Amino acid sequence: MNVYRGGKEPFVFFVTTIIAVLATDLLLGIAIGIATKFAIHYLNGVSLKSFLFPDRDIEERDNGEVTIRVAQSAVFSNWIAFRKQVVGASLTQGKSCTLDFANTHVVDHNVLEKLHKLEDEFQRAGVELIVVGLEGHQTLSVHTMAAQKLTVTV
Repeated sequence: MNVYRGGKEPFVFFVTTIIAVLATDLLLGIAIGIATKFAIHYLNGVSLKSFLFPDRDIEERDNGEVTIRVAQSAVFSNWIAFRKQVVGASLTQGKSCTLDFANTHVVDHNVLEKLHKLEDEFQRAGVELIVVGLEGHQTLSVHTMAAQKLTVTV
């Protein structure tokens, strides 16, 4: 029920993975589930390159703050590289950070959940993390952490 409340995208991914695991075997079922996730993101406008390589512009200001402008997509498959860039540019150096998602086509639910955890990590370290630019995105379900797709051109 929790997955269903998260929206159509995670529900389709979840059900497809379960059916594929039951119909085949564990490894192939998980591979089919991941392929489904990639297909959903591709249909929502995620470019093939941005599946694995985050498109980011990092700007360090004179006052010690960092702004990271995210472009293309912020999805589960590029989260590790994205997080590494954010932590390396700001948290490890004790610099405040603003993440700007105004130019992203898709921000998936996994990234939104992990951003929430990253905000907690920054807060525990006494460093400010500000997330902006999601105003022009439409959530794909009523869940607070649902995937978001850009609806207006900036």
